[in-house]
This record gives sequence, structure tokens and C-alpha cells, in this order.
Amino acid sequence: MTTSGNPLCRVAVPFVLAVALLVSALARGADRTLSAAGAIVHIDAKAREIVVATEDGPEKTFVWTPETRITGTMAVGSRVAVRYTAGDDGKNVAVQIAVTRS
Repeated sequence: MTTSGNPLCRVAVPFVLAVALLVSALARGADRTLSAAGAIVHIDAKAREIVVATEDGPEKTFVWTPETRITGTMAVGSRVAVRYTAGDDGKNVAVQIAVTRS
């Protein structure tokens, strides 16, 4: 059985492909990460939160989760590079925290 002669298939297949591409593009946009770098000025281990004096602006607060990849040992004064996403609740959720130097 072929579908090349079926007018419904000639319309439906491109439509389904277009929708799949649109959904894929939206998913990639929603998963976009941001980055920041600076020195840690405060750590609250219980709240899983750090405050970083960023190199390009004001202090930013980041929270980390069990899924956050942390390399190095965080301490007040340590320089870090943070990759993060903006959470639905307005918090900056760290995807990766890399200690670059103390």
C-alpha cells in the first residue's frame, strides 16, 4: 500500500514534520543556559545557595541541586564559573559550578 497518491498524506506528513521541528526548537530554547563568573561572597550549605559577586554586574544568588555538577571546593573568596538556568520560581538554578581558583 502506498500513500503517495493520497492527498491527505501529502498534507498531513509535512504538517506533522513542521510541528515536530517547532516543538524541538521550543524545547531547545527553554533549556538555554546562562553563565556568570565571579567570587563567592556567601555560602549557605543548608539552603544549597551561594552568592557570587559577578565580574560584570551586581551580586547574584544561585541554588544548586543534587543534579548540579560541582568541580572543586567552594569557599568564600573562591572564584567560580557558574552555568545556570532561570527557574520558574525566579531562582537561578546552577547546572554547573566550577571553582577556577581561590
